[in-house]
Amino acid sequence: MQISVLAHAFSTDLRDALEAARRADFQGVVLDPSVFSAIVDPSQTARREIIALLARYEQPLMAIDLHLSPAGFSPQADLERELDRASRAMDIARGLRSALVLADFGPLPPAPDERAPAPKIAPGALGKLILPDSIAPRSTAPPIPRDPAFESSLDIALRELGTRCDRASCRIAFRSSLGSFASLHSALSRVDCPWFGVDLDPLLMLADEWPGDEIFSRLGAQIAHVRGRDGLKGMGNRVTSTAIGKGVVSWPELIGQLRDADYRGALTVDAIDLPNRQASVAAGLAFLRDLK
Repeated sequence: MQISVLAHAFSTDLRDALEAARRADFQGVVLDPSVFSAIVDPSQTARREIIALLARYEQPLMAIDLHLSPAGFSPQADLERELDRASRAMDIARGLRSALVLADFGPLPPAPDERAPAPKIAPGALGKLILPDSIAPRSTAPPIPRDPAFESSLDIALRELGTRCDRASCRIAFRSSLGSFASLHSALSRVDCPWFGVDLDPLLMLADEWPGDEIFSRLGAQIAHVRGRDGLKGMGNRVTSTAIGKGVVSWPELIGQLRDADYRGALTVDAIDLPNRQASVAAGLAFLRDLK
């Protein structure tokens, strides 16, 4: 695996970001929207200049990191606008000699087998309960009701997006900061597009109901990018970001699972959510190098 970095963690100025990435000895960069929206224009001259900068600082472009609107591909979204934004990101990626776009779905409709959280018990009722010898598994909770309107909106958008991916010869790797891995698997399975993949985020894995083995069993073959994030986990599957190696992600186990899945892409250090980005990037890179 190549270790890359989100360029925006260093600077919004592309030259400064690439220089910092080279000094740290990263093997490539992912461009954040706030970077490429400011530096890229439709002209071929501008794109040639950016390609020359990437070559000068020996930092190949691993992917373009696209952020959809908060509504994602839900019925409330302007689907045509979101599809056009994705198309533009693919055009930029291909123009800068990459073939991968990363995108956060945001919200997703529940999967058919997704379960509701176990009901809370009022403290006053505890004395009236006779506790069994074993605790019932969470799977006894009722399934979350499906959302046919959301599923239809998402399917329409993804089928059109798959056509545009094929036209651009560019993959899109998805994650969902507001949905489960079960919902992500369900959405990708319904469309079954060879141009779609998964942007695997270990921080989202910490917050999910599925254990790591289940995630890799269902989605391992579709992993197209790994986002280097770590975190701490509290009650109710709540998580908070930390620098890589400072949280509870079992990196040796995760790296082993990625190797078993024959993953050969980039692992991109993402410290955007952390207060001291550059120190967090340096700590994460040092930790990952020790693992290798």
